[in-house]
Amino acid sequence: MEYLFSAFPHSVSIEMALTELEEIGLGKQQILAVPLQMKEKGAALMDQSYHTDGKSMVDLAAAFGAVFMLLGSIYGLHLYLGPVLWGLFGLLAGIFLGLAVNFLYKKKKGISMRKRSGREMDVVLLIHCPRGQTEKVQQILLANGACGVGRLKRDSGLS
Repeated sequence: MEYLFSAFPHSVSIEMALTELEEIGLGKQQILAVPLQMKEKGAALMDQSYHTDGKSMVDLAAAFGAVFMLLGSIYGLHLYLGPVLWGLFGLLAGIFLGLAVNFLYKKKKGISMRKRSGREMDVVLLIHCPRGQTEKVQQILLANGACGVGRLKRDSGLS
């Protein structure tokens, strides 16, 4: 007996694969389908030191804040409240402008703040089949959209 493992995105193709497997003689007792609960990945406000995805909301805001603070300090020498206060005003204006630009860009591009990243597998199939059928089962799984198939050979003497 052998075990075949495969991962599928949740779609109609997994139902078609299960139907074909039942047609070649595999019973429902030999097929185990496990739906996975995927973790939603939201865009973080700030990247962490041990995990960075490059999609931080603060990057552009920090850059705009630094530039506007510099400009506020430079031109604040000639304005009424002085360079320190105009530097702080520039910092706050730059941060808000950077956050607004980043938010509007993501909204225009349709990038959700809670978007899942990449192609993720939603269903894992475990199939317990006789050695003579493993090639046929593997072909059925791959033909119906499995992203990959793993094989585990078990000797009949082991439990």
